[in-house]
Amino acid sequence: MRRLMPGLVIVALISALAFLLARIPALVALGLSALTIAILIGALLGNLGQPVLASPVAHPGLQFAQKWLLRAGVALYGLNLSLVQILQVGPAAIVADLFVVSSTVLVGWWVGHRWLKMDRDTVLLSSAGCGICGAAAVVATESVLGAAPHKTSAAVGQVVLFGSIAMLLYPLLFGVLGAAGVPFGIYVGSTVHEVAQVVAIGKTIGGATAETAVIVKMIRVMMLAPFLIVLSYSVSRSPAVATTAPALRLPGFAIAFIVIAVVNPYLGLPMWLMTTLRTLDLGMLAAAMAALGLDTTIPKLRLAGRDSLVLGAMLFGYLVIVGGLANWCIQRMFTITASPVR
Repeated sequence: MRRLMPGLVIVALISALAFLLARIPALVALGLSALTIAILIGALLGNLGQPVLASPVAHPGLQFAQKWLLRAGVALYGLNLSLVQILQVGPAAIVADLFVVSSTVLVGWWVGHRWLKMDRDTVLLSSAGCGICGAAAVVATESVLGAAPHKTSAAVGQVVLFGSIAMLLYPLLFGVLGAAGVPFGIYVGSTVHEVAQVVAIGKTIGGATAETAVIVKMIRVMMLAPFLIVLSYSVSRSPAVATTAPALRLPGFAIAFIVIAVVNPYLGLPMWLMTTLRTLDLGMLAAAMAALGLDTTIPKLRLAGRDSLVLGAMLFGYLVIVGGLANWCIQRMFTITASPVR
């Protein structure tokens, strides 16, 4: 705990400030939640507060917040959901997820490898992070590819950068488009990079959008396993690669999220305990956002060069625009199919 304490104190102070600022009417009007504000403060301090905030003393606590508090917060978010809600999302959400995951990886490969002439590992790491589930997908893909550490860091930096932009953009799109809650939630869950970023957007918009977005995103996370199986098979067939892919595992926080969502309605927990756990959950997510923001520094984003950022920007644009159009078409198709024939 002594090793973790300096970093945890930093993210706790940033989180507390974020919750205070989130009460300001002007920021509320902009749709900025405590989670969004936490990552923005973190990014600002991370780039202006060097080398104090990036010192070896603070590093263990920041890493703990990024990894364990993030995953614990997402898992505990299952308290806000139930199996009935998961079943109610419907086939349109699954089809949207399948389209986004497969097409983003294919488009990323074509743009990055064929057009920008980037190396295989950087392209696949970035495409997996954008198309599936952010940093978790990047790390899992790295374990199959055996990519260089700086390529992994650059891919994670991309996810944080463009995912942070998404956290600001999607609430604005919700207001401009005047979209309904559930359809927009499917759009958010199927196109935003990180689980925590989806949670942050959902918290900002609220209502049915929040619940639907997280459920759709978790279905998308589950698609990491088949992607890794296909990737592992492709790597093993490549004569230029001599690595052996490790055993495939689903992210533990995703499994915990589903278990909590399934058993939560049957536990009969008192309301005061539910309120306490949900508040704790929001605090852990804010701390994780602060830590991710502190780690989003300009030098880290420069590691993979200009082309990597170009690829990340193009995939982000693809997710927002093409992903949005695909969602509209898919949801409309299922709506027409479900309509009774007269």
